[in-house]
Amino acid sequence: MSENGPQIIFGTASIGYGSLAEEDAIQKFLQVASDNGVKQLDTAASYPTEEATGQTEVLLGKVKSSEQNWLIDTRVAISRNLLGCLAPEAIEKSLNTSLERLHQDSVNILSAHMPDPGTSLEDQARGFDEQFKNGKFKKLGLCNWPLSMIEKYIEICDAKGYIKPSVAQYMYNYIWRGTGTKILEFLRKHNIALHAYSPLAGGFLTGKPTSGDTAGTRYGEPTHPLTIYKFIYDKEPFHKAVKDLYGLIKDGEVESTSDVAIRWLYYHSKLESQDAIILGGSKVEHFEKNVAAVKKGPLPEKVLKALEGLEVTEAGMGDGNVFGSVFEQ
Repeated sequence: MSENGPQIIFGTASIGYGSLAEEDAIQKFLQVASDNGVKQLDTAASYPTEEATGQTEVLLGKVKSSEQNWLIDTRVAISRNLLGCLAPEAIEKSLNTSLERLHQDSVNILSAHMPDPGTSLEDQARGFDEQFKNGKFKKLGLCNWPLSMIEKYIEICDAKGYIKPSVAQYMYNYIWRGTGTKILEFLRKHNIALHAYSPLAGGFLTGKPTSGDTAGTRYGEPTHPLTIYKFIYDKEPFHKAVKDLYGLIKDGEVESTSDVAIRWLYYHSKLESQDAIILGGSKVEHFEKNVAAVKKGPLPEKVLKALEGLEVTEAGMGDGNVFGSVFEQ
């Protein structure tokens, strides 16, 4: 992997679900990630599902990830309606619970998983700052926030002397390229690193949903906890974008649509060395294959030209925030 490219962070959203519910499988996954130079993992207090909330952190604690020199990032717990999830007392309770599960005294990055429409930004900022000053996390992150809300949040932090966000998470892939324009320009202005999630569009860019081979995937399981990706991507323009690459795969220019997605995001997107790609997988072999794709280097020119010509709808080329301005205060 390139020294000048974005970091790779191990995404743990699948841990505690399906084949990754056993400690041996999780330990193997962590070892494979570590063997490939990955030293940071991303989790959340509410992973893996609403019914099994917190189980991902519990399992990471059981396999002693904290003793393996991992940098651990987590997010504050969320409820279905999100109201009050970022109140100061909720932040404190969630973080203390996460630290207990993970067997940690502090975490690397603590993030707001989603905006909280029921708590004032000033109270949210105060709550995070209190925990930062108590030494319980090193960096503050915001996930899926409207830019106008982040701007207001930063203004409050500047006025009060609170810790400001230095990391933000948004979806980013070659059919959801809007993140690389308006959002990334804003983040650069405020010295905020982008941690890009869904490099494979929640599995859509494996090509399986387009070919109809959805058995065992979130696109074929109505009860899968991440069916939101089906709602976002299961649209004809996105399917066409995948189909348009089939000829290049047949000609041997690239191995697969997954290969294209990973290499595009790492080498040809607007991510830089201060940014990161959150890369996970429902199986160890999926993660290994994705890391191997990065090691192949940049995409051939012919493939890049094909990607430039793809029509990926206004949503994919918009401001990049799948949740839009619905949470603005």
